[in-house]
Amino acid sequence: MTVHVMIDLETLGTRPGCVILSIGAAVFNAAGLDGQFYVEIAQPTCRNAGLSVDQATLGWWMTQSEGAQAILVRTRTLSFAEGAPKTLLDALVDFSDWFETLAEKGEATLAWGNGADFDLPILSEAYHRAGGRAPWKPYNGRCYRTLKNMRPGIKLASPEPGRAHNALYDAQIQAQHAVALMDNLGMWDH
Repeated sequence: MTVHVMIDLETLGTRPGCVILSIGAAVFNAAGLDGQFYVEIAQPTCRNAGLSVDQATLGWWMTQSEGAQAILVRTRTLSFAEGAPKTLLDALVDFSDWFETLAEKGEATLAWGNGADFDLPILSEAYHRAGGRAPWKPYNGRCYRTLKNMRPGIKLASPEPGRAHNALYDAQIQAQHAVALMDNLGMWDH
């Protein structure tokens, strides 16, 4: 059976090489959601790896809700306190370890991102800058944006107030939407 993983990032840019604030992922299948991953990343460790901040994206964050902006404060410094954002390297290792346990469950593990030019390429570049490689096979990347454009009449659920721009929450609602789309398109392997 194929394992599907919807990945969502919150970032300080829109291109590979930008600072990543958080990684959220939701495992999904024909029955719905089946697992999750979430980590916040200390911004200084991203900059130390050569990742950059896009000022236009930072400006966009300033127009978002106070709740959404809270991640900017939480990730601003590196702390080793319990529950604090992790270093870029630790976050990537944790994500790889989690992702690889999923690979043990299925024939293939497909990584889904919202746009062929956003989540997966940005995360792949972060792995490259940290001296590693993304845990999914290059031919197993999938584009959720393309999937949703195949059935524009099937709409994504509206985010709950105050929950938008949280990588885990966004990955979960995108995964739920992907389930409905794939049901409609008859895309599940049986």
